[in-house]
Amino acid sequence: MKKIIVILIAVFLVTFLAFLTLAAPLQKGIIPADAKWVFHFDMEKYKLTRLNDLLMKDEVLTEIEKKNTKFFKKYKINLLRDITGITIYGLGKEKKKSVLYCTGNFDQAHLLSLLEEVTTHRLIPYGKYTIHKWNRTNFGVFVAEHLVLFARDEEAIKDALDVIGGKKKDITSSPLISYVEKAPSGAFIIAFADNVSSIIKKHAKSVILKKTRQALFTITEQEENIIIKLNFVLESPEDAEKIGQIITGLIAMVNLQKEEMESGRRLPMDINLKTDDNNIEITLTYLSKDLVDIIAGKKRLPPFFSLGGFFSSY
Repeated sequence: MKKIIVILIAVFLVTFLAFLTLAAPLQKGIIPADAKWVFHFDMEKYKLTRLNDLLMKDEVLTEIEKKNTKFFKKYKINLLRDITGITIYGLGKEKKKSVLYCTGNFDQAHLLSLLEEVTTHRLIPYGKYTIHKWNRTNFGVFVAEHLVLFARDEEAIKDALDVIGGKKKDITSSPLISYVEKAPSGAFIIAFADNVSSIIKKHAKSVILKKTRQALFTITEQEENIIIKLNFVLESPEDAEKIGQIITGLIAMVNLQKEEMESGRRLPMDINLKTDDNNIEITLTYLSKDLVDIIAGKKRLPPFFSLGGFFSSY
């Protein structure tokens, strides 16, 4: 994981364009207390947004339907109707230590028949559960009729089952929960990370990321506007002040260039910055229709103020 904030945004975009997965509210009881990062997409809230309405009318839906048809043909799962939830969390820097929870309606018999055709498939009994292993590093288990979880590590999937079974503490007993609960109640995208600086320290050139302890990324819709909010806790108030000055300068540049910006780009309608002690909050406001154009690739973000570009450059 090179740049945790960039990865969180990338996961959101991949989910949107490749799967458009339908998700249920975040269930804190399935996330372990020692989780380092979490991503969740709440489709119940998302389906009520104008952003969803506009995307469903856009030609980007054609590509989503193609992928959905191909997926259904093999797995008997309609991603636009059958999947009701997705939550991903990681226990550290290693990708194999991440776990994906998926809730929805599954043809369990069909999925198991596909596994039986895989020569490397074997069963691992674990308490009342049966873990399925295939292709060396793929693990999956039907926790309940409508809940499946996947991992790339046997220990990670067993730990997840222990959290569900109450044998290990969930995130409600972690100090991080007070930060997580700052997420707006209407957010349909929630992503947060703890110990960001230690996770990316060896990989990122970004000074900001190296000085970030915790980060919270949310997306909410208010009327016809999409509100993208990023909260992060720096190591010290001095760091927050210095970084706040950098961001203030960039916002001034954006405001100066709004009228001169070529029509092929889409700046936020509004950019706000708040600082409090060692906390920084950045809020970007977009019209839903403008964000659809960006997701569909019709319009571009200015390279000097895309979130990914910003956090990889400073």
